[in-house]
Amino acid sequence: MKIGNLAFILFCISYLILTYLYFEIINQAEIFLRDRKIYLEFGHANIVMLEVMLLCFLFALVNIAIAIFRRYKRKGI
Repeated sequence: MKIGNLAFILFCISYLILTYLYFEIINQAEIFLRDRKIYLEFGHANIVMLEVMLLCFLFALVNIAIAIFRRYKRKGI
């Protein structure tokens, strides 16, 4: 798929923002349920969620780096 440089940058930024928003929605849902005295006991779930979020961001950055590498490799730069 060929897209312009600006569109590529916007896709990368939106990918990171949507990843953050996904975990924020999960966190807000847990707070919402907790305020209504509905408890989901997973042990230290918030710590695990943070670890999963960081892992997802790591994978996102690796995917972006691979896309940038392949993009400029094709151009021969």
